[in-house]
Amino acid sequence: MWHDADEYLLDTIKVTKLAERSCKPIVVSPAFGISNVIDTQAQLELRFSDSAIITPWFYLLPQHKKSIFLGNPLLRSLKLQLLDHGDSLTIQDETITLAHGEHISRQETTLLQVYLATPLEEIKTKFPGLFSATFNMKVKHDYKAWVTLQSFEHTRPKARFSSGDKRAAIALYVEQSLENGLIEKIAPNELVALSPVFPIQQSADKIRVVTDLRDVNKALQYTPRPIPTTQSILSDLSKKKIFSAIDIRKAYQQIPLEGDALGIITEFGSYKFTHLPYGLASAPYWWGEFLQSILQELPTRSSTVVHYYYDDIIIASENPTEHREVLHELFQLLLDYGLSTSEEKLQLAQDHVIFLGYDIAYNQIQLDPAKLEAIDKWELPTTKASILSFIGFVNFLRDRP
Repeated sequence: MWHDADEYLLDTIKVTKLAERSCKPIVVSPAFGISNVIDTQAQLELRFSDSAIITPWFYLLPQHKKSIFLGNPLLRSLKLQLLDHGDSLTIQDETITLAHGEHISRQETTLLQVYLATPLEEIKTKFPGLFSATFNMKVKHDYKAWVTLQSFEHTRPKARFSSGDKRAAIALYVEQSLENGLIEKIAPNELVALSPVFPIQQSADKIRVVTDLRDVNKALQYTPRPIPTTQSILSDLSKKKIFSAIDIRKAYQQIPLEGDALGIITEFGSYKFTHLPYGLASAPYWWGEFLQSILQELPTRSSTVVHYYYDDIIIASENPTEHREVLHELFQLLLDYGLSTSEEKLQLAQDHVIFLGYDIAYNQIQLDPAKLEAIDKWELPTTKASILSFIGFVNFLRDRP
């Protein structure tokens, strides 16, 4: 079988146009090899003789669209007979002998399991790498964040020392950041605005290392970019019926830095940031501009909206077919730009989602029940710190529509 563009030349030397149509996705899982999601069928006219013509629909594997697969149901209906020197099909009571192709091995059989794909199975099969937790060191875009500092005291920062598990956490942070290319050693002739790092005990078995960028932020010069408000996003969602919410992994760290150098000072040495760090005052603006430029590449749809809020994206549609199309286009764009998403935080093709502290569904936007429960159980604040903590937690209520 020979393939050129959308034409197929069968062994009858008859050329026929390929007529494709979308179909309900199925997962095809061979006994060995990679599973595929099939969402396309093609109709071909198979002409075995002047009086023996069939026009069945075939499933097309996405990676092998030049191959046509005859399934067992069709072969049984055509009364397939396996012969020593050639197989035969019976069409309209006429027996057609088929020569064995060189690419066919009659001694090898492959078990095939076919079942309807769930939305998540379809996404994971069609977009491998989308949920990768490994940091992608190869940037697939030319977007960069520019840093300009004014009157920063480069000699002021001092390292903060820790002990025990906290010291080990900082050492691991430095090691992993070097391995991922997020920081690098400072050249002897480089002037770098350094910031100390310190550990935060988030739970009994989890320590988070953060960078204290307060002095850098005071000297940072930048032009703010618009960031969508919660109210503007929520007001666009209430009439939609199907929703997906996506969280981008390590969002800010996907953007390289240019301009004045920033870095960290630790008891294990000083290093320069190569990518946008969390905590930098201008980071949300740079990231928002970058993500907005990606989303603008999506084709406009009449009944689907796509919004972002920092590293979260929501897709809302009026019908599942268009929703699926937009999801696939978005996931492909994210992969094209080297971005990955969190499978754990993914809410895929649901009739309601939790987004920005709200439970969103058709004609319904209400507070996330988990947030309400947390407020109900909050101990009465009695100190300045506890009052500020409570205010920070409920601050999102200001934008309630």
